[in-house]
Amino acid sequence: MSDARAFVLAASGVLLLAACGPRPSDAAPGRGLLVIVVDGLRADHVSALGYDRPTTPVIDALADKGAIFSDAWAASPEVLPSHTALLTGCDPGLAHRPSTGLGGPATDLTNWLVPERLPSLAQELLADGFETAAFVDHPAVAPIRGVAKGFQTFQGFREFGEGVEQELAFEGVGTKFMNWLQGRSIGADWFAYIEVNDLERTWSRPALDPFFETFAKPRAELAQVPPVAEGEHAFFAVPRPRWSRGAKTLGEYEARYDGAVREFDLKLKKLLERLDRNGRLRTTTVVLVGAFGISFGEGGLILDTGALTAADLHVPWVIRPAENLSMLRGATIDGVVSLVDLAPTLLELHGLRVPAGMQGVSHAASLVTGAPTARAIAYASGGFQRGIAAIEPHWILARERPADAPTELLVRSWYGGPPPRASDGSSAPIERLVSRADDASLDASASAARERLTFALDAWGDWVERSRALLHSRIAPADDPKTAADLRRRGLIGPAR
Repeated sequence: MSDARAFVLAASGVLLLAACGPRPSDAAPGRGLLVIVVDGLRADHVSALGYDRPTTPVIDALADKGAIFSDAWAASPEVLPSHTALLTGCDPGLAHRPSTGLGGPATDLTNWLVPERLPSLAQELLADGFETAAFVDHPAVAPIRGVAKGFQTFQGFREFGEGVEQELAFEGVGTKFMNWLQGRSIGADWFAYIEVNDLERTWSRPALDPFFETFAKPRAELAQVPPVAEGEHAFFAVPRPRWSRGAKTLGEYEARYDGAVREFDLKLKKLLERLDRNGRLRTTTVVLVGAFGISFGEGGLILDTGALTAADLHVPWVIRPAENLSMLRGATIDGVVSLVDLAPTLLELHGLRVPAGMQGVSHAASLVTGAPTARAIAYASGGFQRGIAAIEPHWILARERPADAPTELLVRSWYGGPPPRASDGSSAPIERLVSRADDASLDASASAARERLTFALDAWGDWVERSRALLHSRIAPADDPKTAADLRRRGLIGPAR
């Protein structure tokens, strides 16, 4: 065959392929949005936020290629409320059902249901053409609680059954996610939400890998050995299910936690490498956020979470954007933000309208231009002492009711005996104003801060209480026209008839 004839045949083949359109493997990858939420990950143990141990080199690298919020706060120190806030962009108190007045023991099923009227990050993305899926690692985060709205696929935690060990922890949810992603066409837009409970399981594991078990040396200043309580939760003692046997110091417990954080960070690296090998990483926006922290004695809890302190609520929030997403790189964003802000921020970053019902505020402008964050106060609620807190840059005002803790052990461990009560059986809340910095100059402003945050806390708490009654249809909108009008303005209930 002559060279000229060979050239003509080759050119004809190229034209034929072009006429048939691109092969699936040659199609441009669609937009990806991966949100990884880590239960028990506290901000001050992330090296990108100034921790003195190199616990999170992979998370740090994500921040270097995107942005990290230095002052992000969980909306609750509890699993289900925190994830509700992330998925709806609303205060989790709105999903706490008002008392039915029927008596009987309170459970998550009787106390908790995300109202159908609340918005959903997944639902908004689904309406824009994203394929949506969630892979969760804790039994409380379940469709029966209303958190699955907008997810086409929701693969939950299997508490029992064959193969359960393979389904637990980051390896399990990560494998489920990758299997799902491989079933998506390369050009599809997709959103995946992964919950990781590895750090919470640290205390029930017999041992970490030797490298991670010896990753950090216990701090000398944490040499006290805490007592061990009999119950599942207690103040000022290690809960027995989280006790590692033997006389462990707080420093040893903290060192083990840091080793577990480093282990998770390495697992994250492996997942990102799999995304990269599949050609998806560069077109995927990766979000890493802590759902809540874990305490080593701060606020009275040890190896547990459930108070309204910085240890329980201050969490990391990192966004590494896809290559074609307009956003700052290598930025640390200061200013108070709340995890209820994650949903509206991600929607606006992807060019979508933020629904009126979302109470969170978008920080997309801060991520794109470096503008100040658009929030003055972050709010948190729940915990063992059924409290509420307001957080601003220099102060935290928390109001809690220790006498109303859910178990007698929690109540007695706090008070050292029966709680003080009024003649009618009621108990007064405990209110504390905490400075967030060791700065004596703040003392002069403490009184003004208390007055300011008390007003804010009262107003916010009152709005949530009245709104959840309407959202759960406990009272008719006509009985509270002011709240009903506000909920209509937010798009959470329909127009007046």
